[in-house]
Amino acid sequence: MPVGYGQLGCSGFIVSDQNGNAVSLKTRAFLDYGEAAFRSVESILAELLVTSSDQQAPPNKKSKTSTKKGISPTTKVQQPASVGIPSMDEEHRECTDAFNGVLDNPCKETLIELIEILKEHFQHEEELMEKYIGTSTFSPIHSHRTDHERILKIATTELDRLHKLE
Repeated sequence: MPVGYGQLGCSGFIVSDQNGNAVSLKTRAFLDYGEAAFRSVESILAELLVTSSDQQAPPNKKSKTSTKKGISPTTKVQQPASVGIPSMDEEHRECTDAFNGVLDNPCKETLIELIEILKEHFQHEEELMEKYIGTSTFSPIHSHRTDHERILKIATTELDRLHKLE
């Protein structure tokens, strides 16, 4: 089983920990649960974030050092497992570094940098998926693109909030 997550499409996600141990063989399906499906996956993934001490919180157990939103000041985002394409692995490293940059220095500038890196990566990833997988009705590109749009919306909404505070 791959480390990280494997997409099942509309049926949910397969989620594993950093050692490849299954945490969830099938999360809630978006078509059945709507936005609650995303919140469920996000709560599982939040528990799998690796802290700076390389300690991992057990799945579905709240860390005693967690903040109100579930992320402690020492939390680091772990780079996903290799996808077998060196350029994508490098982009994933850049995205991971940018996410950690926001966690280390949560400010407008690091958030803008993260958004730009994500936009470039998402565009490249979608181009590769279209080229090698296609865009048929059953292609994972559609749900993958929706995931990308959702991630960018979360980040840009936060950036808009920060602009309003100025």
